[in-house]
Amino acid sequence: MGIHEVSGVTFVALVKVGTVDLPAGEYVVRHTMVVHAHVMVCLRVHSKDEFEVKCTLVPLTQNADKDQSIYLSAARSGKR
Repeated sequence: MGIHEVSGVTFVALVKVGTVDLPAGEYVVRHTMVVHAHVMVCLRVHSKDEFEVKCTLVPLTQNADKDQSIYLSAARSGKR
């Protein structure tokens, strides 16, 4: 399937990955298995922060022809 078991990524702003909000920063992302579930473990570089996100693998019919970043601004209520 072409899974990268370990990757590096930098987010310049807060990013929602699945149901998890990742603060801006550099991350090492490891794809792993927990029992029968696929999980991405996001380790924040220079920190002890660790985030786990369940993932679903979807086979592609061909390689993607481009990379892209999409930023969505979510409206939040006034509650904090």
